[in-house]
Amino acid sequence: MKDGQDINNSKDVRAAINHLKRLAEKYNVAVIVLHHNNKSNSASGNGRVQGSNDWYSACRSVLELQKDKETGVVNVYHNKSNHAKEETGFAFSIEGVELGLDARGKMVKAPAIKFCTMTKSREEMENEFAGKEENKQDKAESLILKCLQEAGGVGMWSQLLEQAVTAIGISNITYRRARKALQDKKFIRKGQADGKT
Repeated sequence: MKDGQDINNSKDVRAAINHLKRLAEKYNVAVIVLHHNNKSNSASGNGRVQGSNDWYSACRSVLELQKDKETGVVNVYHNKSNHAKEETGFAFSIEGVELGLDARGKMVKAPAIKFCTMTKSREEMENEFAGKEENKQDKAESLILKCLQEAGGVGMWSQLLEQAVTAIGISNITYRRARKALQDKKFIRKGQADGKT
């Protein structure tokens, strides 16, 4: 994208994608765009794309990669296909292989892709992904209540909350969702966990 363009702006994203489409047609090539997921607990691929949904919508085919943290296997899910049958996906791992000794007698290694069996179906991955987000939100809610209780509901609690949230790896968006949930449940007053009280 050009300087000044925003990945969240639909118009800017469409302009960038249209430029890539023109290049693909001119040179008769496929264009591969690597893009990050957001931290949403949405089960659909479209809802997990960081920035504008046009990154997903304008593509003819979308593959989503999710690394299984337990095994290190990367599961590849085929989430969208406009011109071909949607496939179930595949999986791979990256392993080091020894190529031999160099001139100094030191072993030379290189990464190699090893295709393997998928460790999780798309449904299992989506359920696990949604569950982790809910678990983090539960942790954030508990943490907010604990910090407010320890600080007596006033004083240094906002700084304490900020440090605690960062320490356990909770994103700002999950923290805001937890704060809103606690307000909706009437456990805290509006503004109590955002520095306004």
